[in-house]
Amino acid sequence: MNAFLESVLTTLQRAVIVVSPTRHVQIWNGDAENLWGLRAEETVDRDLLELEFGLPVAALGEPLQQVVERRGDRPWCTCRARRRG
Repeated sequence: MNAFLESVLTTLQRAVIVVSPTRHVQIWNGDAENLWGLRAEETVDRDLLELEFGLPVAALGEPLQQVVERRGDRPWCTCRARRRG
């Protein structure tokens, strides 16, 4: 199943990061590696908000919590980022 999911994410040609309800990275695809300069081995099983890769992840804390708790409508978050790499 994981191999199938990886192949689907690869065909998207977009950086995809999948996190658990506890904000731990489950999937960090190849496009995320290319965009942010961190390999999956450096990110998987780590708290997303503790990673430093050019995106101000602290701004994602509340929107992620809203999703986990299913509070309100789909949250939006806009932040400035820089390509690291």
